[in-house]
Amino acid sequence: MKTNVILVPLFGIPGSGKGTIISTLKKLSATNADIQVVSVEMGSHFRKLAQDDECIRQIVDSGNLLSDSTANETFQKLIQEVAANVLFGQELKNKVVILIDGYPRAKNQGENFLAFIRSKNLEVAPVFLELDEEISIQRSRIRRICPQCGATFSIKEHTTCPKCQKKGRRRPDDHSMAHRIAVFNDETLPVIKEARQSFQHQISVESNDLRTAALEIWAFFQNL
Repeated sequence: MKTNVILVPLFGIPGSGKGTIISTLKKLSATNADIQVVSVEMGSHFRKLAQDDECIRQIVDSGNLLSDSTANETFQKLIQEVAANVLFGQELKNKVVILIDGYPRAKNQGENFLAFIRSKNLEVAPVFLELDEEISIQRSRIRRICPQCGATFSIKEHTTCPKCQKKGRRRPDDHSMAHRIAVFNDETLPVIKEARQSFQHQISVESNDLRTAALEIWAFFQNL
């Protein structure tokens, strides 16, 4: 059986719901015989490193981007780990979708990404999440992270973590949301414009309703 591997960068303003959509798509793939969904989550990876690395913590908490060299090296490391797990960890399905959250976010990273996929002859189908800045900021104010299990939840829906009932806390970088959006507009929007012109298969979805957005993306995967 030949497996079709597709890289799917998720592009969207901070707070556009990439983490929630990844979680939903993984749940959908768990009961599907043909499509396997795995992920490379750069932000989550760097937040874990920040617990023991003061330099990384300061950059992450401030809402700034890590250096291009760090991002490029980390991306290649993480995607190789994901590929190894997919190839050797379980029986392959017909289609493997690798979701990428948090990369590429700057011009140099975009160039490195293009060079990487060309060298591996990989198919790419980006997803663009559309969301107003005001809603993004509102979401950051009600988003919480559980200090025990690391789950993310909204205090609009849960007063405590739905998994372990601990009181959540705000992500430090959510206090810098206006700056994160400014960095996104300056650094990442040009990458998004380039991606829109570079790939044949792509989809744009409104992420006001994340469940609906995830289902639209899932249908897109089925037709790739």
